[in-house]
Amino acid sequence: MPPRTPLELLRDRLPYNTRAEIIGGVLVVRPPSTARQSRVASRLWSQLDTELGGGLYDGSMPGEWLFVQRVGVCLPRHLVHESEEVEYLVPDIAGWRSSRAPDELGVGLFVEVPDLVCDVLDARPTLGDLGKRDVYAAMGVPAYWLVHARERWVEVCELVASGVYRCERHHYQPKLSVVPFGGELNLRAIFEAGREQ
Repeated sequence: MPPRTPLELLRDRLPYNTRAEIIGGVLVVRPPSTARQSRVASRLWSQLDTELGGGLYDGSMPGEWLFVQRVGVCLPRHLVHESEEVEYLVPDIAGWRSSRAPDELGVGLFVEVPDLVCDVLDARPTLGDLGKRDVYAAMGVPAYWLVHARERWVEVCELVASGVYRCERHHYQPKLSVVPFGGELNLRAIFEAGREQ
């Protein structure tokens, strides 16, 4: 195992469950999620897991996808930036096609590149949020979604060339067809169930 970088050592000293990411060589510490943000992320994960190809994943009957919430995704930066630092990101939801899914699920840090990443916001996107999108594109993540819990929009980004996303923002509508699935997201269930003001 390579030696820990200074940023990794600093991140490791933060209190347990602190949401800290290393994005473009900068340590970004985020505040806890709002209740609305957490509820939208949980409903989105549930819909992906039960309706769009997820499901039981215990090695005996895997679904088409494995979806997990709030796990670390880590890659050496030299794979995308020609640097010795690492990119350490904590998406709200990460998904892998079952054929590429990590074998070991008893960890909270994955080095396998996800097939889908989703982040849920409750405030204006920050430079850190936009930086994450650029890192995911550079890593080769095929699909990235940015979901705004309060303003009720979904930005769907699809990798169209190496390191380049084509993004389209969809404002609230009851259902939304999305890549990389053939189905639809039920945005009414995600955004409106017990909707907080």
